[in-house]
Amino acid sequence: MESVRGRVAGPVGAAPVVTQIDVSVVVPVRDRRPYLDRCLTSLLVQRVAVEIVAVDDGSADGGGELLDLYAAHHPGVVKVLRLDRPMGAGRARNLGLANARGRYVFFCDADDHLGPETLERMTAMADRNGSDIVLGRGAGPGPVIIEAGTDRAPLGDSPVYNSLSCCKLFRRGMLTAHDITFAEDLRVGEDIVFTSHAYCHAGVISVVAGHDCRHLGADVAQKDGGRDPVRRLRLIRRPMELVAGHVPPGPLRDHLMRRHFRHDALAHLGAPFLAAGDVARKEIAAEIAALCERWLTDGVRERLSAPERRKLAALDDIDQLVRLARVEASAVTRRLTEVAWAGDLLTLRGEAALDGGPDLDFTVSVLLRPRGPAAHGERSFPVWSGGGRFAGVIDLRDVPSGVWNVHVAITCEGVTRLGRLRPERTD
Repeated sequence: MESVRGRVAGPVGAAPVVTQIDVSVVVPVRDRRPYLDRCLTSLLVQRVAVEIVAVDDGSADGGGELLDLYAAHHPGVVKVLRLDRPMGAGRARNLGLANARGRYVFFCDADDHLGPETLERMTAMADRNGSDIVLGRGAGPGPVIIEAGTDRAPLGDSPVYNSLSCCKLFRRGMLTAHDITFAEDLRVGEDIVFTSHAYCHAGVISVVAGHDCRHLGADVAQKDGGRDPVRRLRLIRRPMELVAGHVPPGPLRDHLMRRHFRHDALAHLGAPFLAAGDVARKEIAAEIAALCERWLTDGVRERLSAPERRKLAALDDIDQLVRLARVEASAVTRRLTEVAWAGDLLTLRGEAALDGGPDLDFTVSVLLRPRGPAAHGERSFPVWSGGGRFAGVIDLRDVPSGVWNVHVAITCEGVTRLGRLRPERTD
């Protein structure tokens, strides 16, 4: 008889003997049949005592039947629950959580799958440190949030709060003690509200980064892309209210609120703002202004970048917000046409512009940045510019020896965009 940690397999079709469940994996399923085999298989091969609580949220593509097949072949390991009609991922996850028995809970989307050893590594991390939340590195579309692993990530001095997906390992006792559940009235963003609430009560947060823990589904970009900016901004009030209700005023609250202003509010003043019509642009600006009135403190403002603060200052000027968004969306076009040395003097001539439109007024400078770790910082030099061209003589006598990258810096509406300069190849 083959034994698996905490679980002993018996004859085919017989329930295994379970001594202790390490992780309950809750999987909400609605019309994800093409991905479901890969998802469930990745969970079954995890080397911990696992139960899979799959909740069929009214699937109409055969996914429910596939779940029944897995439950029949893995009795006592795969449990299938059903909702009478589609009620959203929040309701499905709450039902799965209410039926979970593991020491930890992991929420996995049905179109995602886990890497080998993911739950083993994450539970080992949690057991070693007494962690309430364990984050794992994700592989797939989108920016990399988790770069370095750590046993104890301070909530107020690390990027962990930037990750508000619920696809993490949570200590079930912590969730139960603080009545942390998913908002069932939300069809979008319910995971953000849940995870924000959990962070507010987590004693220890750990990060597993040396392993691709979660492979994101093929349609994650599509799921994330079609959200209405105004609706999204109204949703963000929920986690911000949770933070304000559970975290006292001070540096930690400012750090958490900075995340919501930067990633959830001001991000809508970029490409989504340009894509919106005149009425929607006014609504977006008004929604962000309302968030500022309630939760923008001096501490939050100080944690934002200069371009972000310029957006805040322009909330009552839609035309300037449009210009700022155009600058943000513009690429720097540049070309070196002449490079000449004369002693310590470097002459540069070239072309530089923003591709966001000829009506954008800008100034040009040249920026030297040291390549690799260096004790000295970057150096900026003014140059003449006009008509999409620039020219200047750089005095290098006060520049420390070393290897430097040369950039053209274009400043427009108080925002500076960089483009690295390289001589044109002649071969």
